[in-house]
Amino acid sequence: VLSDSQIIVDHSEARERRRSMLEGSGRMGTFLKRSGGLVFGVLLTVMIGVAPYASGQASGPRRARSVQEKPEENQAELDAEALEEFREEVEEYIELRKKLESKLPPLPRQAAPAKVHSYEIELEKLIARARARSQEGDIFVSEIRPLIRRLCRSVLTTAEGKALLAEIREEAEERISVPARINTRYPDEIPISTVPYDLLKVLPPLPDVLEYRFLGRHLILLDIDARIIVDVIRNVIPH
Repeated sequence: VLSDSQIIVDHSEARERRRSMLEGSGRMGTFLKRSGGLVFGVLLTVMIGVAPYASGQASGPRRARSVQEKPEENQAELDAEALEEFREEVEEYIELRKKLESKLPPLPRQAAPAKVHSYEIELEKLIARARARSQEGDIFVSEIRPLIRRLCRSVLTTAEGKALLAEIREEAEERISVPARINTRYPDEIPISTVPYDLLKVLPPLPDVLEYRFLGRHLILLDIDARIIVDVIRNVIPH
């Protein structure tokens, strides 16, 4: 059984080794070959709007491409790399979480609410201790932040999105006292905010134990079982 200090060191060293391996590598090719690559490939196509080629502009010779398309191609590659790195950070968190959860006694399927709550508290403490050195942006890496902001605003600034934005702002007023701070527990007495489906379907997919939630104008990554804030992107919601 690994000690807490070993888990913290392993977690930090794994991140550094992986990031050094990613620097200078051709991640675009490996991105589409990985197990989750197809999902992200489809998602990326929707998000960055590779529509010019689907609308018939690709029928002409390659030399007929306009200069204006080059920034879009560069952005597509940057978005793909951002999605890949975000996915790997999420996977690294899940692996850490599994190691920590294995240290707890198994929770019975029909456990009483009080026992479930106690289990959640213990898991939250283990995660917070193991990620004591974590900072904002360890999972929501810098490259994914502008992409997620862009996706949120592309939905919330439309005519239909204005109603969704009003709902989010209304809920935000009810949670104004909750700080958006990583490694802290989302208060039990405050209902967890909702995220509109129209927004969820354009955001990168997450494993079952992680969910996107709003706190004020901030988007948080919440471990739904431990009720711990894993990471945060600030000022996602437009004014």
